[in-house]
Amino acid sequence: YQRRVRGSTTELWTKDVPASWFSIDLGAKRAIVPHHYTLRHGGNYKADFLRTWDLQGSLDGCQWVTLRRHSNDRALNSNYAVHTWRILGVNVAYRFFRILQTGHNSNNRNFLVLSGVEFYGELYETRERTLE
Repeated sequence: YQRRVRGSTTELWTKDVPASWFSIDLGAKRAIVPHHYTLRHGGNYKADFLRTWDLQGSLDGCQWVTLRRHSNDRALNSNYAVHTWRILGVNVAYRFFRILQTGHNSNNRNFLVLSGVEFYGELYETRERTLE
């Protein structure tokens, strides 16, 4: 399930299927070398917290590289919980990012529930039509 949201604060959740994901496209003129990222749990209730996932980056939205892997991470553990993680060893500027759930959430289900994503690092912008 993929849903695009622009300029609004909202909760997003996927269907209860394995390998649920959300992707972010910074647009044809922007890319980030990420050093940190923040996620905000999307539920106004204490359930379905993200536990096992990969943060991935892509230049084209098709081929994905894992930038950080999480296994049974318990940092998001309350309604609208927020946490920031460091990303080590990345020196490529990516246009696309994806949160790929690789295991069950805190309720042993596959719902991926988020209400916020932020990236921190080096932003590259170009006047060209694309970064390719």
